[in-house]
Amino acid sequence: MASTKQFFTIFVTAVLIVTMIVCGIISAQAENDATGNPKEVQINITNFQILHNNYKPDGQFLSDESVYLSLDWSAEKYGNTLKAGDYFDVTLPSQLRFPKDSPAKEFDLYVQDDQKNVIGKANVTPYDAGGTVRVVLTDYVNNRSGIHGIMYLDAFFIREKLNLGQDNTLNISSGGTTVSKVVPISEIVNTDIKNEILEKWSETDPDVNGQVTWNIRINHKKGDNISGGVITDKLSVENGSLDGVGYIPGSFILKKVTFDEKGNIVALHSEENVSERVELSENNTAFRFAIGDISNKQYLLTYKTSYVSDVEIKNTVVLKTNSETVSNNKYFKASDTGGNGVGEKPGRIKIVKIDQDNNTIRLKNAEFKVTSKETGESFIVVTDENGEAYTDLVKAGQYDVEEIIAPYGYVKEDKTYTVAVISDQLSEQVFTNKKAETEVSVVKKWIGKTGTAATIRLLADGKELDRVTLTAATGWSHIFKNLPKFDRADGHEIKYTITEDKIDNYAAKITGDAKSGFTVENRYIPPETPNTGDDNMLIAYAISAVVAMIMLSLACKAKNETVR
Repeated sequence: MASTKQFFTIFVTAVLIVTMIVCGIISAQAENDATGNPKEVQINITNFQILHNNYKPDGQFLSDESVYLSLDWSAEKYGNTLKAGDYFDVTLPSQLRFPKDSPAKEFDLYVQDDQKNVIGKANVTPYDAGGTVRVVLTDYVNNRSGIHGIMYLDAFFIREKLNLGQDNTLNISSGGTTVSKVVPISEIVNTDIKNEILEKWSETDPDVNGQVTWNIRINHKKGDNISGGVITDKLSVENGSLDGVGYIPGSFILKKVTFDEKGNIVALHSEENVSERVELSENNTAFRFAIGDISNKQYLLTYKTSYVSDVEIKNTVVLKTNSETVSNNKYFKASDTGGNGVGEKPGRIKIVKIDQDNNTIRLKNAEFKVTSKETGESFIVVTDENGEAYTDLVKAGQYDVEEIIAPYGYVKEDKTYTVAVISDQLSEQVFTNKKAETEVSVVKKWIGKTGTAATIRLLADGKELDRVTLTAATGWSHIFKNLPKFDRADGHEIKYTITEDKIDNYAAKITGDAKSGFTVENRYIPPETPNTGDDNMLIAYAISAVVAMIMLSLACKAKNETVR
């Protein structure tokens, strides 16, 4: 029993310790985010495509095809809160293999239409299948909103991961959200080669940085009487410079082989490094190789060149023999990765509220509703003592501004204005208000005896607002002027009524309304005549007479009964 209790105590203690550690880590992470340290951004992937080398997504893809992975990303939900150092990660499809050479692994995402500023720095981590890419945002995003962009990566299909001749589903994910793309991929079908003496192609090794291997297939047709063969080869570029581009000495290998009808090697008869027989020239951008008699023989010559990113290399090979001259051109460009992005610095709206008839009068306590036309989100601002109201920093775009509560004593402007907020600018909108005033008149009429004075009280929505004493000197009338026509709180029209303080011996009657004016009619009621002492005596005499008559009647009746 004791050991059970001891075990339970140890278990609870361990749970508490682990909980405290986890909570501490979470708290520290939250604190880091709150204090502006770099944080992971949960982007939205708004578009994901697999593209051909011509950057088009149309039609079937071939299993040995080099492709581009293109994705559109958005961090717009973060508004203008992103900071330099914030980052996001994207997990790449497992059916693709990504180059490991540095130009394709590390690249800048430039600001859209601006190749000088960088919005993010991307780093690809390739795996044997798939990989990840992390983008670290730069200080360009500071105080900007609407951050979004595109990114594209060079990649190769992994045959073992494909369902050839079928639709393949490729997935990318970021922040726990996965986006899928269905891609039709077919097996490459090689046709039989007809009457070929020279062909050339290039290929790269994803594990070797900065080198490309060139292959020259020689005399596939097994032509006879072909002697004196000389191969010349030259590198060139149509745009840019050849700096950093050239043949790699010692890389020239000549293989004597047997090809099948489709150009595949089915037998290797000999292999020789012929680099010493190759004459390099023009700063290693041209060579000459005397291959000699190739009658009825098939060869594969391979060699390597260096390359630089963003430069397309043109490789021209010429085979000259005693019987014919054949040439072939091929092009190579390093793995193409890149992208761009854009964001806007926020702006602000300044609202100015003035009197319509006197623009030097600034009106305070006017409330305005500001609504984004893009998102529908809205907020309230109120003018200060200077009649001005400023919004917080908001994303550039269109905003509707409407007055919802007018300053006290003014008519609310019903027009809604659309204000264009421009990045990093203050947009101003002026509202004018006409003072909303009304007046209420009252006239006093006496029926009968004229009184000396009457007190009239003015009520606004049932609450006393003002009072006046009417006398002969006022002409028994008054006009309440400069009255607010509308209620400040909700803008409804105020209902004005009047009451009169009670006047003795007068009955009051009020007719009319605030618009046409009120009439107070007082009718005189004379007081009742008070009782006097003479009246009391007459009553006493009458009562005495009645009593006397009753007593006399009773006496007569008694006398008659005695006589009988």
